[in-house]
Amino acid sequence: MGSEQDLVRRIQEARRGLAADGPPRVRSGGDFERVSVPIADGDVLRDLLLAENPGTVIEIGLAYGSSALAIAEALVAAGSNEARHVIVDAYQKHFHGSGWAVIAGAGLAGLCSLVEERSQIALPVC
Repeated sequence: MGSEQDLVRRIQEARRGLAADGPPRVRSGGDFERVSVPIADGDVLRDLLLAENPGTVIEIGLAYGSSALAIAEALVAAGSNEARHVIVDAYQKHFHGSGWAVIAGAGLAGLCSLVEERSQIALPVC
């Protein structure tokens, strides 16, 4: 995976690329803009998590991965080897796997795990 700083840079590049270019596939025209967290809001989320320094974050819904990248950026930047990001999304297939692809492409498959189940089923076992 490389050093923490290298990984943070890869995540930042993935966030910028996703915001600028969108995902390679969408469910329908305009969908990415409707459902994704804008990059500035992702920055706020990242900064809040950096201030709180959580060990584990559970996110419900992945969609195209914009908020997941912001969360992962905070977890990596905090420097904890124990950090985990659990993403629950039973409908990732409806997004053509785009969210998970951006996570894996940024080198985050070790930090992040995807539970492809409905949240009311998955949360009791997380």
